[in-house]
Amino acid sequence: MPRLLSEIAAEITADWTALHGAAQPYMDAMSKLQSAGQRYGVETGSDVIQGFLNNAQTWRGEVARRIKLELKEILKNPFYKR
Repeated sequence: MPRLLSEIAAEITADWTALHGAAQPYMDAMSKLQSAGQRYGVETGSDVIQGFLNNAQTWRGEVARRIKLELKEILKNPFYKR
């Protein structure tokens, strides 16, 4: 079972001190979600994850690689979208 999106968002915030402005709205949304299947406004959690990944290219390092992989795995697994 994957971690809550809010837990992942907290770890990202702790590691990525110079958060890219375009990624900020997706981080705000992820911090309020538990799973990829939940909705945040008109977007699904999956949409929020994808938006974050699209805007997180400048975030680098070991933590960034691990979390980006974790988020991609959540997107790939339909069970996690419930």
